Amino acid sequence: MIDSLPEEISLFVRNMNWRKDTVGRSGDEVYQLTSKTQHYYLKIKSEPGTELLKLESQVLNWLKGKLPVPEVVCYHNDSFKEYLLITEVPGLMASDPGWQDKKKVVRSLAEGLRWIHSLPIETCPFSYPAGLLVQAAGERVRLGMVDEDDFDPCRMGKRAAELYEELVRSEPVYNDEVFTHGDYCLPNVILSPSGVSGFIDWARGGAADRYRDLGIAARSIADNFGDTYIPYFFEAYELKAIDEEKIKFFQLLDEFF
Repeated sequence: MIDSLPEEISLFVRNMNWRKDTVGRSGDEVYQLTSKTQHYYLKIKSEPGTELLKLESQVLNWLKGKLPVPEVVCYHNDSFKEYLLITEVPGLMASDPGWQDKKKVVRSLAEGLRWIHSLPIETCPFSYPAGLLVQAAGERVRLGMVDEDDFDPCRMGKRAAELYEELVRSEPVYNDEVFTHGDYCLPNVILSPSGVSGFIDWARGGAADRYRDLGIAARSIADNFGDTYIPYFFEAYELKAIDEEKIKFFQLLDEFF
């Protein structure tokens, strides 16, 4: 494997132990690299022209010193692949079965999301208003890039074009804009016994409606722990009035990405 890596990446990872990471659904190749002194993750994306790992590296650099996130060690792209080498955030994913106290995990998820949403966005260079995301979803439908076999069970069997019409009809009028993660699910939140130790997978990070995160978080909690934990999450997040239509919209929007 190392022989096929760009030289600037291989310089950092020689003589390290490799383990392929199979958690997540991004389509990236992800490897955990360890030695006695270093712990890295290497992401490899074979989707020419998208530069999603470049975007993730830019978001991570912007977040440095603001949140506990991986540090960018090296980024490289060529005509065929992108490579992103980052440091490891210590701890375990919130989805790890070792966490026995589900209420504590859900409370940590809410506290972590409030932390992310508290970041000032005045100087944030990444912006995702709902209208722009709807346009991007439509472009993915046009290009045949939506995986209809990966829809949530409630939408299985439907066509992307059909769901896109529903998405357009349900677009929110008002954006409650904060800094968002963009894919706030349990595997992307790293916990320690004392609470949140960090956040990973930042390719979608940027200013957007807070429900972009709340909708995905609620779905992830339901998938991992069951629907009964969702009200506890909203309570711990200190959300006084829940906009169910926005929850549905952003969960539907996520089907296109």
